[in-house]
Amino acid sequence: MDQGAAAIKLFPASLGGPRYLSALRDPFPDIPFVPVGGVDQGAAVDYLSRGALGVGIGSPLIGDAASGGDLPALRSRARQFLSAAEGLQQ
Repeated sequence: MDQGAAAIKLFPASLGGPRYLSALRDPFPDIPFVPVGGVDQGAAVDYLSRGALGVGIGSPLIGDAASGGDLPALRSRARQFLSAAEGLQQ
């Protein structure tokens, strides 16, 4: 952070899960973390509710759409992720 970083990427987040982020928040309360790697919808909500600045979501969102797969399913997953995130703002 002293070198000008805006946030710290927590990768792979799936190894420690949301509880690991909570453990990091205690000694580093002012560090903005962005968990990435193995973050699905449920984990995204959990990370964000535990103080993550944001989350990186890849495969759980994209699924097979990148290789010409099911685009309606991608749209549905995107809506679900957005809805979950918006629920935290209320």
